[in-house]
Amino acid sequence: MSIQRLNNSIDWEHPIHAINWFNTRQLQLYNFYNLIASRSVKKVGGIPLFKGRLVSRLYGSDDDQRQVLLLVKYPAPANFINMLENTYFKLVSIVRVLAVREFSFCLSHVVDEAQFAQKTNDSGHYGVHHFRGNASTLEVIRSSLENWEIDIAFSSMKSHELYSVTGKNDAVPVPVVMDGIVLFICKDAHTLKRIVESEVYQACIQQTQSSYVGLYNRIM
Repeated sequence: MSIQRLNNSIDWEHPIHAINWFNTRQLQLYNFYNLIASRSVKKVGGIPLFKGRLVSRLYGSDDDQRQVLLLVKYPAPANFINMLENTYFKLVSIVRVLAVREFSFCLSHVVDEAQFAQKTNDSGHYGVHHFRGNASTLEVIRSSLENWEIDIAFSSMKSHELYSVTGKNDAVPVPVVMDGIVLFICKDAHTLKRIVESEVYQACIQQTQSSYVGLYNRIM
């Protein structure tokens, strides 16, 4: 694996956030993978921030839909690459391949990063909006949420390109379905639906190249 910055102003020592999007083939097998892979994540200083499971689609197409969202923070790109190159992690990743399908991955630079409450005290409903666009697109989305009683828990833009290198073959970029993401919390699901259906938010969505908005329950 190799990694390349999309913006040279981003410091190589700056933390990165890995956004994992996927559907599961076997949920129990994926949970087992989480258990055995967590050792590698912790070893390089990785911190899981949020894991959510899709409840319903609020906007977008089936092609952009994923059942599970997992956000993980790494101290720097080098820590992330060290994990990928570790022999143990390569072996346990075989389990992930068997457990998931339509796996998409994005390395991002954070804009908003709130402290998540302990899971036992978390009664919020999570709206997840991922999109194709640029930093200005993200600002439009964030601004459109200002007049609603919500909290933006996380937002970020794609910051690095990840490449797969096999033998002497040319490096191939790992597929990504998004350029940016906004994760926001609301007290009830009905309000989230009202936000997405509102004229202001629909106008905001039209300014993206593509958008998907889903209602997620937090599972970690």
